[in-house]
Amino acid sequence: MHGAISALLRKAPMLLFAAALMLAAFAGGLYVARHEVFPYALLHDAYKTFLETVETNLPDPGQDRGSFVDVPPDQAADRRFEFIGSGHLTDPIVVSGGVGLFREY
Repeated sequence: MHGAISALLRKAPMLLFAAALMLAAFAGGLYVARHEVFPYALLHDAYKTFLETVETNLPDPGQDRGSFVDVPPDQAADRRFEFIGSGHLTDPIVVSGGVGLFREY
């Protein structure tokens, strides 16, 4: 019994330090959430993006991702997006692409 208490007392400073770090991180998180200071906006945007990604029904990688249509090359940029309900974007969108794509933008 005496050996177990002695071993616990030797580890106590490290355990107390770890507990203090956890308490400080928790208090800092509460402060950030309550007063909406940095990095609240960054984390809030990341959380919204995560929820949208989870809720979006993306196709499985093995499924057909679309089809090709006959579009003249000079009309491809103008017909890249289909606007429904208005003639312009009302919210930001994410467009997948790669190196050298969408150079006109």
